Amino acid sequence: MNLDLIVVGDGLAACTLLLSLPQTFKVGVISNMKSLELSSERYRDELLKLMSIEHDFDSHIANTITEGDGLCNEEVVRKVVAKTPSIMQWLRDMGLKMPLIMMEEGSCAKKKVQIELFQDLIQKINALPNLVWIGEHEALELISDGSSVSGIFAQNVINEKVSIFYASKIVLADRGVIPLYPNPINSNISQYSGIAMAWRAGAAIENLEFIQFSPTLMLPNASERNIPNKKIDDEKIYLDSTESIRVIQNAYLKLNSNNALTRLVYSEMQSQNSLNTFIEIERMAIEEKLGLSKTAVSFYQNSKVNNSNYRVPIFLTANQACGGIATDLAGSTSIRGLYALGEIAHTGLHGANTLGGNLMLESIAMGRSCAKVITSCIVSPQKTQQERIIFTGAIPSISESASSDIKEILWTCAGVVRNNKNLIGGYEALKEIEYKEKIFQPYGRALRIRNIFDTANLIFRSAIGRCETRGCHINDDYPLKTSIKTTSISGFNRAYYWGYVKRGI
Repeated sequence: MNLDLIVVGDGLAACTLLLSLPQTFKVGVISNMKSLELSSERYRDELLKLMSIEHDFDSHIANTITEGDGLCNEEVVRKVVAKTPSIMQWLRDMGLKMPLIMMEEGSCAKKKVQIELFQDLIQKINALPNLVWIGEHEALELISDGSSVSGIFAQNVINEKVSIFYASKIVLADRGVIPLYPNPINSNISQYSGIAMAWRAGAAIENLEFIQFSPTLMLPNASERNIPNKKIDDEKIYLDSTESIRVIQNAYLKLNSNNALTRLVYSEMQSQNSLNTFIEIERMAIEEKLGLSKTAVSFYQNSKVNNSNYRVPIFLTANQACGGIATDLAGSTSIRGLYALGEIAHTGLHGANTLGGNLMLESIAMGRSCAKVITSCIVSPQKTQQERIIFTGAIPSISESASSDIKEILWTCAGVVRNNKNLIGGYEALKEIEYKEKIFQPYGRALRIRNIFDTANLIFRSAIGRCETRGCHINDDYPLKTSIKTTSISGFNRAYYWGYVKRGI
């Protein structure tokens, strides 16, 4: 299938791009979802913060730079934050009707405004006449000569059929590394091939070692747990410990409250060899401030420590990557025709940490800017590209069962707290997985596990290159900060379709 543009991913950055492009372009969207869905819960706090940024640019710029711990590009920060008024107007044009004061009345109002906003966005996108929805597909590999892209391989997640889609412009807007860690912020995420594909196509990867985790309440049932993902960052919290009870005061949890609490929770989890630990939360906080359902409140009431506090299970949510594919603010990479937007991109906005509001701000700003650039330089795909056909047999591959091992290695060796022994040990463990005797698997499965492996490998290489403690992670062997630098890994320029694609007659 020939298209003017292919978009991989269906998050806010991708949706912004789709709504900002001329309807004369034929655009294909590759998504693992059967139909478009936007998680309003994902952007609840982001939307509130974004609305407050509009009234205090200077403070938000200063906080972003401080939170970035020396690695923010100040020029990028100022340019992105300056776009806030136009972004807010765009959101209002898209359906954001309720003023901030109504959103502050309580969680029900917050939830209502977001559901209305994102339902409006979905309706507008579904009405686009130029959109080709390539649902229930997973992107696997870019067709690249190392300097430009011309198409993409994607697999149907139902029947595993692999197809090629051609376009002179390809936009990667998936969730990157987040699904490779336990408890990603949205458990429905499965598309994480973008960074590996871009790297093999020749694009550089920057600061991929910084992955932000957030302490999150464990709710009483799976469906409810997957939706709210309530963050805990500003209440008085008593961390459960077999040795002692530590009281973390609000005065200590200021700007870096999320990082401080994350590290303590991580240490408790490691000491207990568990994926969760327990905290005590003040009764008033859990009933009135966290906006939980009656089911959740009832669940916690059965875990009362005393009349004032509840004992609540807590885990760490993989929330956002600070680094990714090196791009400018329009999403342009070093590979002609290849763009990356939102969380998968590294523009210099986040530095070594993320600040509330910047995820949404960056996603919308990049989506709109990328649309302008693409609009000015669309080129139709070459007809000769239609001659390629896929070898459909099995190829040598890493075992598909290794994916769970890779994720466990990432969490254990490249989590919140790190050290040289674990980082090098994790990197060597990945090598052992790669060099084990290969099995033969269908082409699509082989590429899928390769994307998992390459992404994990890039995280370890980036983390090993960061010989200091900075931002959202601790390296026990390097407790002090060193000189400010960006960790960069050059593109590999090796596509795994080479040797398995041949020209037709």
